Amino acid sequence: MAYLAPAQLHAWSLRLEGSRIRPFFYAGRFNFDMFAHYGDDIGHSAGPNSYDVSARLDYRPSHRWRAGLWYYRTWRGRGTEDHNVGADLRRSTDTRFSDQVRMLEGIRQVEDGLDVYAGYELLPSLFVDAQLRVLRIDDAEEGLDSFVAPTLGIRWGVPFQPRRF
Repeated sequence: MAYLAPAQLHAWSLRLEGSRIRPFFYAGRFNFDMFAHYGDDIGHSAGPNSYDVSARLDYRPSHRWRAGLWYYRTWRGRGTEDHNVGADLRRSTDTRFSDQVRMLEGIRQVEDGLDVYAGYELLPSLFVDAQLRVLRIDDAEEGLDSFVAPTLGIRWGVPFQPRRF
């Protein structure tokens, strides 16, 4: 991960990140040794058998205002019922179809996400935030799926973070 915040542009900051998560990385042989908690994956949100790149640009022109955008792209290989390529951590490593699974093997998925957000501090640690999320998933077998989700919220004492889901 790289974090850039040049002194000349004191109101701007840029974060760049790249990840490669091997097939079967979070999976285990049994249900109790996989990286999950009550059905939620623990670990990187891209999941196993994927490459992920992201860029986040933050702008803070004054103490009270904050805005930014965050873009990410994830390439992953998805398995099928009879072809375990290591993308689903809930499937045992004993069910893999081969001992030599290559990165991104399986049905190819490309996911693009964009978050645009702005916030204002009303009182100390009390913020009003607006966010627009655009998500697009292109699956080689199921086709293109996309959605747009606007949100408006109030938060108190918690830092704003764009989230992947």
